[in-house]
Amino acid sequence: MEGSGLPTRADVERQQLTPLIDREQLARKLELRLGEVVAHAQQRGFPRPVAYYRGRMLWDEAAIQRWAAGRPDG
Repeated sequence: MEGSGLPTRADVERQQLTPLIDREQLARKLELRLGEVVAHAQQRGFPRPVAYYRGRMLWDEAAIQRWAAGRPDG
């Protein structure tokens, strides 16, 4: 916030909510079987889950997209 007391654009952008995806959505996005998601999640450089909600691990969708774009086969 600057002197005006109003949030700056940078403040607002930092507070934006990021879409989260669960394991089933992650499997569809990466075109994997559900059981293969665990193996991918253990790879070096794979984004770590960012939340746990109602028994589900959740990943930042943008981080998954960046990771997938950097894969040799992606």
